[in-house]
Amino acid sequence: MAVTLALVGFATTAVCGLLCDNTYYHLDDVTHYLYAKWAWRWPAYLLDDWGRPGFTVAYALPATLGWTACRIFSALLTALAAWFAYLTARKIDLPRAWLVIPLCYLQPLLFLLSQTTLTETPLAFYLSLAAWLAVTRRWAMSSFVLAAAFVTRHEAIIFLPIWLYFAWRDKARWRTLLPLAWAFVIVNGLAMAFGMSSLIARLLHPTPTTQYGHGGWLTYLMKSLHAFGPVVTILAIVGLRGFLRNPAAKLVAASAGIYFLAETIVFRYGLFASGGYSRFLVAISPLVAILAVNGVNRLLSPDLSVWRWASVGAAAAMALLWIAMERQLVIQHGVILDISETYKAVWVIRITTIALAVIALVAFGLGASDSGRRAGRRLTPVALAVLLGMTLYAFYRPLPKPADAKLIDDAISQLGRLGYADRTVVTAHPYVELRVGGVIPYDHPDTRRRIEQAEIGSLIVWESRLTGSEDHKLGVGEFLGSPAFREVLRTAPLPYQQAPYLYVFEKVASWGPRQVRVASPASQT
Repeated sequence: MAVTLALVGFATTAVCGLLCDNTYYHLDDVTHYLYAKWAWRWPAYLLDDWGRPGFTVAYALPATLGWTACRIFSALLTALAAWFAYLTARKIDLPRAWLVIPLCYLQPLLFLLSQTTLTETPLAFYLSLAAWLAVTRRWAMSSFVLAAAFVTRHEAIIFLPIWLYFAWRDKARWRTLLPLAWAFVIVNGLAMAFGMSSLIARLLHPTPTTQYGHGGWLTYLMKSLHAFGPVVTILAIVGLRGFLRNPAAKLVAASAGIYFLAETIVFRYGLFASGGYSRFLVAISPLVAILAVNGVNRLLSPDLSVWRWASVGAAAAMALLWIAMERQLVIQHGVILDISETYKAVWVIRITTIALAVIALVAFGLGASDSGRRAGRRLTPVALAVLLGMTLYAFYRPLPKPADAKLIDDAISQLGRLGYADRTVVTAHPYVELRVGGVIPYDHPDTRRRIEQAEIGSLIVWESRLTGSEDHKLGVGEFLGSPAFREVLRTAPLPYQQAPYLYVFEKVASWGPRQVRVASPASQT
C-alpha cells in the first residue's frame, strides 16, 4: 500500500507541475531555477550562498531541460521524502506507518512546494533520508546526506548538534561522523578561494534586518496552520505524548521540535534577513507526518484512557493554535496567512476550537458502555475530518499564478504589440528576466550600474518590491523625473494597492552621476 500511495502522490504533484504555466509560489522560486540554469555557463552560481549550493547542484541537470522538468524533479524529491519518512516510521515500529505518506501530502505547503523550485523541498528530502539512515544505525551514510542539508538552507546547521548527540547516545564511532563536514568544507573552501561570499561568514554574522520585519513567540505556531495544515499540526502535537519513550523516535521528535524553535527564534529577532515565511517549515514536514501518525494511533486507541486524553490533547492543541492566530491578528492587523479569504479561515479555526473543546468534555462522559465508547471514539476524528476537508478545498489545486505574474505577462504582451519585443531589458525582477529570456553573468554589476551601462533604446522595468527595495534603492522618481528616460507603459496596481505595480521606461539618453546626454530622434522611435 505504501508504494502505491507514494506513486499516487508523485503522479498527482507531477501532473500539477505540468499544468503550471510560468507561475511561482514566491519570487525565490524563479531565481533558484535561473541560478541552476545559468550555472552551466557560469559555474560560480553553483557556489553562490544565496542560491544555496545544495539546491543548485541538485537541480542543475534538470534545469537544462527547463522549468517544468525542475518541477517534476521536485515532485520526485517530495515522493522520496515521504517514502523515507514511512521507512523511518516502520523502523521505529509505529503502528499504521503507511499513513505517513498521505499525511505528508495532506500538508498544504509540502503539496504546493512540490510544484516549485524552492529550497525547502530538497532539504526535506535530505533530512528524511538522513533520519532513516540514522535510525537504521548507518551513521556514515546519514552524515554524508545531512552534510548536503547544511548547504541547502542556513538554518539546517541546527541539525548538526542533534546528530552528534544521538550518534554519541548510539555509541557510533567518531569516524562515521566525519562525512558531516564534506559539503561545508568544499563549498566554503572554494567560495573563499575564488573570493566569493561564504556560508560560514553568513552564519557567523547573524545581522538583523528591518526589510522583512520580525515575529513573536507564537508566530510560527500560527504559520503551522498554513504549512502543515491544522489537522496534521493537531495530530503531531497529540502524537508527542508517548512518542518520546522510543529511543529511535527521539531523533525524529528532537529534529522537528528544535528546528521549529530555531525558526521561531530567528524570525523573532529578525536574524539572517529571514522572511519568516510559512514555507520554511516544509523542511520538517516528513518528520511532522511521523508524529501525526502517532497522534492518529492515540485517537483510535482501544484503551479508554488513551483516547480520552488524546481528545483532550487535540482540544488543547487547537486552543493553542487559536490563541496564536488571534495574537497575530492583532499584531499584523488582520493579515496572517498567504491565502485568499483569510477571514473565512479565521472563523473556521474559532469554530473548530469550540467544537473540539466540547468533544473533549463529552469524551469524559462517554465510555460507561460499549456503545458510548464507540460513539466517543468517533467524535474527534469526525471533527478533524471535516476540518481536513476544508483545508483540501482551500489549498489543493495546481499552483495558481500570482497577481504580479499576471501583470508582468500582460505588460510583456503589450510591449510586443508596441514594437518593443526585440529591445534589451534591464530589470531586478527574476520573473521578468525569465519571460524575456535574459541571461545575467555571475559577476554582473548591481542594477543601478547595469542601467547606467545599458545602451540607449534599452527598456528599464521598475517595480516597487525589488527595484525599490533596500537591496537596489532605485525609486521610481529617479526615472519619472529624468530626461534620460521615457515612460512606455505602466500597469494596474496589485490587489488592495493604489500605485501602479510596474513601470517600463525606454532609455533615451545616457544616465549616470555625471552626465545626461539626450539621444538622437532616431533612437527615440
